[in-house]
Amino acid sequence: MTQIKNVNIVPDGNIIRVHVSQNDIGRQLQFNLYDGALAYTPTAGSTVKIQGTKPSGYGFSETCTWDGNVVTVDTTEGMTQECGYIPCELEITLNDDVLGTSNFILAVEKNPHPSSVTDGTVATAMQIEARMDALEAQMSGVSTLGVSVSGKTLIFSDGGD
Repeated sequence: MTQIKNVNIVPDGNIIRVHVSQNDIGRQLQFNLYDGALAYTPTAGSTVKIQGTKPSGYGFSETCTWDGNVVTVDTTEGMTQECGYIPCELEITLNDDVLGTSNFILAVEKNPHPSSVTDGTVATAMQIEARMDALEAQMSGVSTLGVSVSGKTLIFSDGGD
């Protein structure tokens, strides 16, 4: 499946939304670049990337392919792992010079039935980190903690008595 959007490197106040589902990996996004009303083709040797910051504050940067004024990228786990509105930009660079950018919103719709809910798959690093942060907040002042996970016992200690 390919989603096709027209984007302008001249800011015009029209922020487009690109809709995908959470964990939607491999969906092809195609952006037709414009400079005002004219098709814009990046300079030969340019690099085009999609960069964004997810609701967690973590970012991603994916290199795109381009041909003429058409930029293409396949969605990755890093792009669609978190649901919500993700501010993104297409950034066109040549060496260290930014030639142009175009902002858009990657609207990641929540997966109503993630596979990890029923099949016992391992939690993502982000889920584990959030759970550990919550546990740490609850256990402040406790010097040793034992946790049993799937029959294995883990001992955490801050070195105290």
